[in-house]
Amino acid sequence: MSTIKKLVTDYLKIDRTLIGGRNLYNKLPGKSLALQASFSRMTNTPANVEKICYELAKLAGIDQRGLKILTQKPVDKAAKIEVVAETVVPPNEPDTLDKLLQFNPEETKYPVARALAKELELKLPNQKGETIFLALTEARKAEITKQVSDLPKKVKASIRLREQFPFLREKDCPDSLKLLVSDMITSYEDFVANQPKLHESVKKKHSAERA
Repeated sequence: MSTIKKLVTDYLKIDRTLIGGRNLYNKLPGKSLALQASFSRMTNTPANVEKICYELAKLAGIDQRGLKILTQKPVDKAAKIEVVAETVVPPNEPDTLDKLLQFNPEETKYPVARALAKELELKLPNQKGETIFLALTEARKAEITKQVSDLPKKVKASIRLREQFPFLREKDCPDSLKLLVSDMITSYEDFVANQPKLHESVKKKHSAERA
């Protein structure tokens, strides 16, 4: 088993906390800097922990079946994680997709944008600044859409809720507001989990009335 896969497997078996997952993700090569920034703004909710577990498993090459098997078992609090020196995990350099996700047309200079467009092998009619910046903006939107589409439904629903509350990203956001939104997200997740039971109950009631 590779070092990265072992670290992630140990986390899924023994830790499975928001802070622990975030710290581990920050150390791993191949991580998305956009996701890393997103994780730093997360509040501690079951959906956010699930998202981090999913991304860690994806980075370590653990498929969804393997992830499900690991996370269905209760956390083994008695076990001890083997300490692995940080030097074992090679430093991460942003790859082309990370550069694309970090692309900001207002802050990126033309030479950098041109080099990134070349790395992505974008087919452009010309090398004008407006052409390159527009192409990179569209490519970034497409990549974000692709990454979000690969996430589990519950995680995507939680992300949409967080997008409604951009003030959570502010450093001076009061804890009371964070707790309020966290409770709202938890209530939404409970609703999603229990809604099928409501439909089943109504269905049984109708069936009993007809009988």
